[in-house]
Amino acid sequence: MIQLKDYKVKAGGKLLFRAERFSIEKGEICFLVGKNGSGKSTFLKSLIRHTAEEQTYLIEGKPSRSWTPKELAKKIAYVPSKIQLNDFTRVEDFLMMGRYPYGKPFSGSSRQDEELVNQTLRLLQIEELRTQFIHQLSDGQQQLVSIGRALVQEVDYLLLDEPTAFLDYYNKVRIFRLAEQLSREKNMGIIVVTHDIEYLVKRYDQITFIDTHSKTIVPLIQPANADLETIVKKIYGD
Repeated sequence: MIQLKDYKVKAGGKLLFRAERFSIEKGEICFLVGKNGSGKSTFLKSLIRHTAEEQTYLIEGKPSRSWTPKELAKKIAYVPSKIQLNDFTRVEDFLMMGRYPYGKPFSGSSRQDEELVNQTLRLLQIEELRTQFIHQLSDGQQQLVSIGRALVQEVDYLLLDEPTAFLDYYNKVRIFRLAEQLSREKNMGIIVVTHDIEYLVKRYDQITFIDTHSKTIVPLIQPANADLETIVKKIYGD
């Protein structure tokens, strides 16, 4: 379980947001929504210690600051909304990068590493993309490949930062269903940052948002029979 209590993230001494209580267990999916600039992506990055002024939190009961970078990389993977990489990297090589936390200097990839890449390609149904370059892929394919690298990393917790931002409706649904599948079949705890409120409402219970007034992560309690407009106003204001 990842547990946060009285958790604050700051930049330049300024409070960006806080979480009085927040937790996610293996096998759960949590969706985080909110206005642009409210700190959603920063929150995810703080969980992998990519922000300068985050506080410590608990991972499986152990303070986050006590985990080495490699230990943390074996536990939590962050997937950005867009691949930041040389366009002339092949898909199979990109996936193999997910094995970095397990490798030894100058050891190269093992048979186990290669089999994990093969399994991931099959799971995501993208075997035909194996030898293609990143720049040859569509946005939807790039997102699947980016998630694939996290799966090869063999983590317990997956942080998806706006995974559907550049996708059409078909691929958005595909990504959400993939998150459900990974949570269910691989027992992964998954946090998804998204703006796709219309898809989430009435489908999922665990939705949280960053209240821009209090700068606090709070659960979205949906009133019985509330329409989408009412819920959107609650999250984004009038």
